[in-house]
Amino acid sequence: MSSTSQIGVGLLGLGVVGGGVAELLLAHPDAVASKVGCPIKLRGVLVRDKNKYQDSKVPFELLTTDAKSILNDPEVRIVIEVMGEEEPATSYIREALAGGKHVVT
Repeated sequence: MSSTSQIGVGLLGLGVVGGGVAELLLAHPDAVASKVGCPIKLRGVLVRDKNKYQDSKVPFELLTTDAKSILNDPEVRIVIEVMGEEEPATSYIREALAGGKHVVT
């Protein structure tokens, strides 16, 4: 576990499901932490077009169009894939697993 005893999460996709996951993690951090046993921090969200989400509830600085910024982030321990397409999702999942990350899909 990291020195701050929190779990970093990277989200691949921000559609209906991804938006719901992001909203839950951001709006209810104490409830999630009490169920998991430690804080969960959303560290990045992969999207195709950041400008499409300017009015989203997800802070703009968490959005990225570069999957590597999530997959190579040493603080991201869990990658949640909710992209809805076989590729590039499968490649990202393989890369996350090869990097020692847990994957939820």
